[in-house]
Amino acid sequence: MASIADRLQRVASGVGERLGITRALVYSVLGRVWSVMAGPVSLVLIGRFLSPEEQGFYYTFWSVLGLWVFFDLGLGLVIVQFASHERAALRLENGRMTGDPRAKERLASLFHLALRWYGYAGALMLAFILPAGIIFFSHYHRGGGKVVWLWPWILLSITGMINVLIGPLTSILEGSGLFHDVALMRLLQGMSANVCLWIALFLGADLYAAVVLNGMMALFGLTWLFVRHRGFFLDLRSVPSEQHRIRWREEIWPFQWRFAVSWMTGYFMFQIFNPILFATSGPRVAGQMGMSLMITTVIGLFAQAWITTRAVDYGALVASRDYARLDRTFRATLVQSLVVIVALAGLVLLGIELLRRIGHPLAARVLPPLPLLLLIVATLLNHIVNTEASYLRAWKREPFLVIYAPMCAVTAIGSLLVAKRFGVTGMVSVLVAAVAVIGVGCGTILFMARRREWRDEEALDAAVATEMLQP
Repeated sequence: MASIADRLQRVASGVGERLGITRALVYSVLGRVWSVMAGPVSLVLIGRFLSPEEQGFYYTFWSVLGLWVFFDLGLGLVIVQFASHERAALRLENGRMTGDPRAKERLASLFHLALRWYGYAGALMLAFILPAGIIFFSHYHRGGGKVVWLWPWILLSITGMINVLIGPLTSILEGSGLFHDVALMRLLQGMSANVCLWIALFLGADLYAAVVLNGMMALFGLTWLFVRHRGFFLDLRSVPSEQHRIRWREEIWPFQWRFAVSWMTGYFMFQIFNPILFATSGPRVAGQMGMSLMITTVIGLFAQAWITTRAVDYGALVASRDYARLDRTFRATLVQSLVVIVALAGLVLLGIELLRRIGHPLAARVLPPLPLLLLIVATLLNHIVNTEASYLRAWKREPFLVIYAPMCAVTAIGSLLVAKRFGVTGMVSVLVAAVAVIGVGCGTILFMARRREWRDEEALDAAVATEMLQP
């Protein structure tokens, strides 16, 4: 693993020097490229080796497992933001953070807090989601009576908990300036997990293939962190942090609770579709939605690479009040990522239409053309909303709570109301309307207002501080 990683790092450094881009962006884009390449392979193999009913269970498994957001409460991304602010006074030397003792103590305090939070949250997740899934699939499994799903679901829940426990460690690394290393880990992790998934499907593992995928993700992540960053975490663990301890209630929670609500709305915006369709229309339709969501998610994640690799820098630029550079970076990444979404969406729609015209059975495993197009439009609009939110989060605030909450409520309630009468087309139509009017329309107005207001506040604070220093 180490030799492969070192080789990729050398290649990425050379590409970065020629094109003027960061290694983090290279790895993230490579990861998205892999997702774009591997996604069709997974779709074909799932369509080939899983029945339509098993496909419905497969994708609904992941949607129910997504209930994890109610235990995470968005702390992972909050950790990245707080760690990035402490990183401004630190530097990485020989795998350990050095520099301002106070900043290092606060980083260590954040590390201890994250371990405690995710330890309890992981246990609660397993205690709640595992039995909840058993109850749900037992009650709404009509049309999928012959599907073997119980033990795959149990094992998937356990491996999911292990992946949850890895999350805070990667968040600390990202915020500490090791975003490129985490991006490389995710690239190799995704490649390994996808290959194992394909082998499992080819060998007839059925729904156990989902367990293989999740289990490989957990095994690779644990191995990577232990081999490459054991010293980093042991060093943080040994740092006494009581004197400059980060106080969760006073510092993190005022930011986190807003982010948590926004984070949970993401579940209701997209992942709620599969359980609703599974219950109202059966596993077959849920499988079509699941495969379509997989396609649009890959498109969105690929474009998001342009945003996430810069989000860590946003905090440092806000801390140094370099707003001109902040705006330039934001505008460039937004335009570039939108072009990526449009290009990939066009290729996907063209490919599926070709499959339909030649009568390929895989074309029947995704949504019909109209709801699929609407789902892609919703993905593009939602990307704009998330990009604006990422910019404002650099101030350690979450103003988009007032946008995400009503957008989520309209989507979830509207989907429940129209599911039986108008089916999947009605559900995604509600989604597009909610994201367009509330997300992009109201969200952009809020974005412009808060951006101007917070800059004026910091300029005033700086002026007051300068006056106080004058004799």
